[in-house]
Amino acid sequence: MAEGVGAVPGAKSDMEVTGALANDAKTYIDAGKTNGWIHTIAPGSYADECGPYIQSYMLGDMSADEVTQLFQDFWTSAE
Repeated sequence: MAEGVGAVPGAKSDMEVTGALANDAKTYIDAGKTNGWIHTIAPGSYADECGPYIQSYMLGDMSADEVTQLFQDFWTSAE
């Protein structure tokens, strides 16, 4: 991915980041302005609550809009 589309390598590397979007992302990463791990900022019940929503969407039982709304409802009501 790093060579093919210029993405930021997934591990520390000497590879040059060549993609425009990846370079913008790298700027934020290097400045400490982003967090790539949702589990470090999400409420503790995130996986238990939201996992079934994703499964329902993948099975075709829920639409993207329904799942998005459930995620929003969860995020705004979680402690």
